[in-house]
Amino acid sequence: MAKVESVFKSFLEVNSVWRTHRVCDSSISQLIRLEPCPAGDCLFMGESTSSPHFYVYQCFFRDLGIRLPFTQFECDFLNYINAAPSQLHPNS
Repeated sequence: MAKVESVFKSFLEVNSVWRTHRVCDSSISQLIRLEPCPAGDCLFMGESTSSPHFYVYQCFFRDLGIRLPFTQFECDFLNYINAAPSQLHPNS
């Protein structure tokens, strides 16, 4: 499997996602933090001791139209298919 680096290497690039895509409901925007992936991080890094987080592709917001927070249906569906949000990707 080829290693693919994030195209978002700076907070400036990540902030462009906030400006161009509706990531979340405005009532929770202060609770959501988008950050560039650290160099060397893969989508699955095992169990983490840091604060709860998950990785997503830009198409999560751009192409799939998904918004945060997830609805109860979306949470139930992800649990049912045993998938993480990072697995929601065309051709995955």
